[in-house]
Amino acid sequence: MLKQLKKIIQNINADYVDLRYERKITEFVSIFGNEISNIGKNVHSGYVLRVLKNGGFASVTFCDIEDVNKVIKDVLSIAKINIANMIPSGSLRIKNATYRYFES
Repeated sequence: MLKQLKKIIQNINADYVDLRYERKITEFVSIFGNEISNIGKNVHSGYVLRVLKNGGFASVTFCDIEDVNKVIKDVLSIAKINIANMIPSGSLRIKNATYRYFES
């Protein structure tokens, strides 16, 4: 799987890219009084893709690796939109408090 993930991120045109696969297993036992009322196991898995492009950041989660090409287009579009909505460097004065923010 690691080779597949590396191959995917090598083709993404961005300043920074990370793609990871997560799998979470939860086992549980429910007890009501002195009786076991339920025993179970849940397995959840999926992918997280994060990109930074020209100062715009985006992160997307998805479940099916077959959707990766669409997800790449979406995450790059979101990063581009986020650039347009960024506040320029400087300081902002609100109700007698000064907040500093910086562009990278």
